[in-house]
Amino acid sequence: MTEAAIGLVLASAVLHSTWNYMAKRSADKLLFLWLASAAGLVLFTPAFILVVKDNPVPLAGWVFIGLSSVVHVAYFVLLGGAYSRTDLSVVYPLARGSGPIFVLVLSIVILRESPSLLGLLGILAVVVGVYLIQASALTFNALAAPLRALVSTGSRWALLTGLTIGLYSIIDSAGVQHVHPLVYMYLWSVGTLAIIAPWMAPRVTRVRRLKREIGWIFAAGSLMFGAYILVLTALQTSSVSYVAAARETSIVFAALYGGLLLREGVGPARILGACLVASGVALIGIAG
Repeated sequence: MTEAAIGLVLASAVLHSTWNYMAKRSADKLLFLWLASAAGLVLFTPAFILVVKDNPVPLAGWVFIGLSSVVHVAYFVLLGGAYSRTDLSVVYPLARGSGPIFVLVLSIVILRESPSLLGLLGILAVVVGVYLIQASALTFNALAAPLRALVSTGSRWALLTGLTIGLYSIIDSAGVQHVHPLVYMYLWSVGTLAIIAPWMAPRVTRVRRLKREIGWIFAAGSLMFGAYILVLTALQTSSVSYVAAARETSIVFAALYGGLLLREGVGPARILGACLVASGVALIGIAG
């Protein structure tokens, strides 16, 4: 990855972990995510109008936009369900950490990408680091806990969320080769919101519960859009398996949010895990 691409992904990681923290603290997770997406559309409409004039969408682009819309519906439903069932410091690392594994396999099988040995070591370091971030201590029982947690409902939802991350990463890496990143995200977001609207209808009466969170909703929406537009821009010039792994630096910030703000605990295992994630990203950067 180039220095510019790494910079885009690292900036995206900060934004991404921040809006996930906002989603976790909301009263109704799925409704919050849906409203935040709608708020993001409103905020980015002026930019979309300006950009789409000079960047029309070709037929191939619409195919990828449609596919991405459907997969993102599954992503938001699963992510909201996971946050309703367990801690941010469990959901976020498991969902984001399993994503690079799915992306690596899919990129090799579908896109015929061939990561270098150094790149593979970097991805492995990120995955191991993500695993350690889920542990509470450097003991056998603590290190085995994330594996035991896989039997819990919340962890299974988080793992399925990771699968959708892998799927939409592959789809979007191809989509932005045909469509401008901002236009691409705006349009699949419209599709996602439209598809999920029928499921949101019964929750409309709950909007009052989120009245005090309106500021958080618009903030999360702007961060949501900004974070992924940065990733899509990086995907135009870099391998999807590298970008997906480098994105996991957001887990470090999520662990800090979970530990310091939500009081979910931060120990030596998570610190070591964070260091491994950072080292993995550095290896990916060297690998190109």
